[in-house]
Amino acid sequence: MTFVSPFDSLGENIKAANAQWELWTGAFSCEEKDCFGVATEAKYFPKEKLLTWMCPEGHIGKIEDYQG
Repeated sequence: MTFVSPFDSLGENIKAANAQWELWTGAFSCEEKDCFGVATEAKYFPKEKLLTWMCPEGHIGKIEDYQG
């Protein structure tokens, strides 16, 4: 699975070239209504305290102020 950059869709003030992130694996459920997709990879940005993923249908999920 190719991970698509979440920067454009999230509208966050994070620059891909400068952001430090960690690749996390697990089961990340889609947050869209009536979508039951599950992503197996997510990116965690410790400085921004942001966890983000994309489900197989292309919906972006995120948790802000995450203390991973």
